[in-house]
Amino acid sequence: MKKLVVILMLILASCSSKYKTDNFQAPSQPLSSSRTAYVMMARDGYYGAKTYAGSGRTVSQNLHSAISVHLSKSELAQTTESLDQALAKARAMAAAYLFDPMILNWEDRATQWSGRPDRISIKITVWDAASGKKPRRR
Repeated sequence: MKKLVVILMLILASCSSKYKTDNFQAPSQPLSSSRTAYVMMARDGYYGAKTYAGSGRTVSQNLHSAISVHLSKSELAQTTESLDQALAKARAMAAAYLFDPMILNWEDRATQWSGRPDRISIKITVWDAASGKKPRRR
């Protein structure tokens, strides 16, 4: 019975998630909660020659979910598009902000048995939709 409890505890302990932020750059100005945003669809991440299908959609959906609780309205792109195309869509919906997520690194490791955590690096650029410029740093 003790062995079964120990095995069960090891299994449960290996299923935990840990997140660490290595680098965070605060925005130059706070976003207004009364404004709207358009979130671009990120391109799928890759590591070496392997592309992780659906990773771009996952990142964009999670970003959309995170910002939608802070803004009056947000819309998520359905496909990847160029910056110019996304700016045009953001302007058409009268969005104040355009969120441009980019996967810099995506290493999906076999964490369950190796103990090595996944490594994901994401860059999120927020554009002023009307001007098409990044907000200036203070």
